[in-house]
Amino acid sequence: MLLRRALWASLALALVGCPGFGDEYLTVDETPRFTADVQPILERWCTSCHTDPPTSGAPMPLLTHGQVVAFLEPVRVRTLVQQTMPPGGGMDPDDRAVLGAWIAAGAPNDTPDGGPPPDQGVGPTWAADIVPMIMEHGCAFDGCHGGATPQIGLDLSSYAGFVAGGNNGPVHGDGDPAASRFVDSLYGRNGIARMPLGGGVSPAQLATVEAWIQAGHPEQ
Repeated sequence: MLLRRALWASLALALVGCPGFGDEYLTVDETPRFTADVQPILERWCTSCHTDPPTSGAPMPLLTHGQVVAFLEPVRVRTLVQQTMPPGGGMDPDDRAVLGAWIAAGAPNDTPDGGPPPDQGVGPTWAADIVPMIMEHGCAFDGCHGGATPQIGLDLSSYAGFVAGGNNGPVHGDGDPAASRFVDSLYGRNGIARMPLGGGVSPAQLATVEAWIQAGHPEQ
């Protein structure tokens, strides 16, 4: 274990500060294990907030392999690409290297009752993931974000309407959830009222929307 961590640490130290670090995973000689290598990293940096149920505004739990795999894309983006999680981006470089190598290997599970992680497919899409959420919360009916005169000019009854945006321009954020007015409205942040009125969007749905925006908001 110590030898493997030393290897990961040396690789991380060699790459920290290099252009593009965080855009690609590190390569290690041995695949990290979830219970021995990845779970302790999450306990050090994440699960004080990403517990079950989550606290301190965290959108999802990250205690078990299944929970981490369910939110793997947001975890990858926040910790490896944007490096904004944990808050302030203070994760040790060797821990970040281990996490990246584990994700690159397919996020395998090594627990006795585990199996291979579920197929992640192409990720969230408008048709498969966003439309059901919009229908569940009644966002696109006449008088809200649908009909002849949708609120703030944003028509969520079609993909074309979402892409067109509203009175204040596009809402998708060009692949950046932090710049997406659509995501802002679901959280009720940056001066935008929380939608749908009264809330109700689950942490899992929020994570799905952010992953969808990060992936370029694909239609199908």
